[in-house]
Amino acid sequence: LRHMRKGEKGIVRCAAKYGYGPPGRPVVGFGGEVAVPEDAGLEYEIEVVDVLPPFNPKDAPLLTRVAEAELKKRHGNGFFHHLDYNRAIRCYQAGLKALDAESVDEEEEEEEVYRGMVKMFCDVSNNLAAALMKLERWKDAKVRTFVVVRREEVGERRVFLMQR
Repeated sequence: LRHMRKGEKGIVRCAAKYGYGPPGRPVVGFGGEVAVPEDAGLEYEIEVVDVLPPFNPKDAPLLTRVAEAELKKRHGNGFFHHLDYNRAIRCYQAGLKALDAESVDEEEEEEEVYRGMVKMFCDVSNNLAAALMKLERWKDAKVRTFVVVRREEVGERRVFLMQR
């Protein structure tokens, strides 16, 4: 896929575990027909209709960066669910990179957007730590573990910086 160009078509095949899995997918309605049989691999014909430039957090507003991190987190969660921890780790790392949290100035951002970024940073960091622990990469996981501190005791900005 990564070598395809705009206008090209190709076939994508995926194993059952990345499709509908052992149960398949029944047809909605009567008759007991099966839309996708049990343990069926899937095959799609795809066409590249457009190619977007790579995401650059430095060019994006914070809200867009948070949305990109959310997308990477969801992809990572899918890989984690399928026990593919290495791919999950790569997705979570891409989510943290998309946030580019070190470049954020709390004073310049709306409070709600900033809080969303802090929450996303914590969520993705914790997911990354969980995936690292599944691979018994304890030292790496420890670096990513977020210490939860009550907001009244320490401000959110300080909690965020403590994790770094």
